[in-house]
Amino acid sequence: MDDLPAYGGLSTNYAAELDEDKLYVPLDWQPATQSDAERRSSWELWKADMVSCLDALWPAFRGDIPPTQVGRRAHRVAVTKADLELMYEVLLPQMAGRVTSDDAIDEREHWELYAREDVLEPPPDPSETLIFYSPGLARRFDGCYVGAFATGRARKLGTLLLQLKTHFERPRAYQTSVLLDAARPFPHEYAASGCTPSFVSAHCLQALMGAAYFHDRIGISTEDLPNSAVQSLQQYAADVGDRRVFAGVHYPSDSLGSWLVAVTLTPRVFPPSSVDRAMRFVTSAIRRSFVYRSLASTDNEVLRRAMHTLESRMTH
Repeated sequence: MDDLPAYGGLSTNYAAELDEDKLYVPLDWQPATQSDAERRSSWELWKADMVSCLDALWPAFRGDIPPTQVGRRAHRVAVTKADLELMYEVLLPQMAGRVTSDDAIDEREHWELYAREDVLEPPPDPSETLIFYSPGLARRFDGCYVGAFATGRARKLGTLLLQLKTHFERPRAYQTSVLLDAARPFPHEYAASGCTPSFVSAHCLQALMGAAYFHDRIGISTEDLPNSAVQSLQQYAADVGDRRVFAGVHYPSDSLGSWLVAVTLTPRVFPPSSVDRAMRFVTSAIRRSFVYRSLASTDNEVLRRAMHTLESRMTH
């Protein structure tokens, strides 16, 4: 097979959400003193750079022009095959593994938390599973963390995820496995929110940015938060994205793309006083990811280059 099919359009609800967002710039885009025109201009420059970076990992179909078509098609197939092989060999079996965090009392298997996050319709807020990682933290803030996570995602991301998904149009892992390796059964879970293109992973990026925002808010309001609670919050932020790969609804490189967005976006949506704290949180959470550690040992050239780009942005 010399290419993969584009995913296609968004569902009616998602398309309406994207169409209604006229400004499409995250509400917390910095600096806050910019006019609307300046914010739009700086956002478009940032997004063009981000799209170019992500295109090196997963080439968008709309970027195909006659001189480069063959190479881009081969790139899409090659990186997808590498993704699927890593999933078969290492990642899909992890769905039955137990979550591990620093202060969890009642550890659950990933499949159970995934079911809580995205099998019910409509799916509940994924942050509700934080209680299985840090019950003390969840109880201390008496459920208000769910609203804080939602606020963080709305303010830091806006409709960026839908913008990227509609640009890249990547088919889902359980779809391409049928085309590229039909003889091998591909175990995957149902995803109530899975009616969008695969790249980038929304749950992965939303968990990171929502948790980083929540951590920033509680860091300002209290100074006695134990390290175990912070580390458990980071593990939660990593595992939400990981579970999408374990479940077969996302590729490892979807998470990699989300991490690239997270580390590049964070300095632009957190105020200067919070940027260092937010970057430390985001990068520490990414390094806790099992998918991240698995990608770090891959020998696929495209994935290795993207990981190198990620590492360079995580250390600046």
